[in-house]
Amino acid sequence: MNIENLSQYNSSRFLKLLGLYIQQRRQELKLTAQEAANKSQLNLVTFEKIESGQHQLTDNELVMLADRLYLSELEILNLAKITQVQEIIEMTRELNANYPG
Repeated sequence: MNIENLSQYNSSRFLKLLGLYIQQRRQELKLTAQEAANKSQLNLVTFEKIESGQHQLTDNELVMLADRLYLSELEILNLAKITQVQEIIEMTRELNANYPG
């Protein structure tokens, strides 16, 4: 898995975690949402949707955000992996509840 292929991973949980990470990074950089959007070559509405986890990013948008806001690609990949593990745990719980031993 690499950052260029994460746009295929459209889990709402991942998008929310990624949005929070982007928002945290923007605040660390002391940028307004408008400034960060401009720096990332996105319009403000799209940027705000990304921060709130309501926008499925394209590969290009994700790479641009990572580059322009100095996001750690490793951290983004870790968020995706954490989300996948959480979803597996959730599915296992559901299976165990529906099909007890």
